[in-house]
Amino acid sequence: MKNELKHGLAGGIFAGIVSVIFLQIYSSQMEVDFSAIAQPAMIIITSIVGTILASAGYWFLNRNNWFGNKTDLVFYAIFFLLSFISIFGTFGAPLPEGTLKPELFSGLVIPMHFFPMLTWLMVKPFFEKN
Repeated sequence: MKNELKHGLAGGIFAGIVSVIFLQIYSSQMEVDFSAIAQPAMIIITSIVGTILASAGYWFLNRNNWFGNKTDLVFYAIFFLLSFISIFGTFGAPLPEGTLKPELFSGLVIPMHFFPMLTWLMVKPFFEKN
């Protein structure tokens, strides 16, 4: 479990950093300011929590071995589906009164919902036991 938590922490930190960089680039290129809603510290914390929960789920599935050698595939599908489902909350997110270009908010946060999964998969080889 300790190795999985390190995996989740590393993936989450990396996802948070990538998300904050994306926030800065998106905000400057689209000329929008969502700093009242999308704060870098909260983005990083949310990314870390998400990937640690994913790692705990991965550990749980591996430990119980319900899916045999298909466990990774099942986990990836679950992780993707949960990431995909999470984007629907962004469409009706309450924004502060007077927010300019609120329609661009979903364009900012939807990619961020997939960064934790992508970084978790990217760092996975570093935490696999041979």
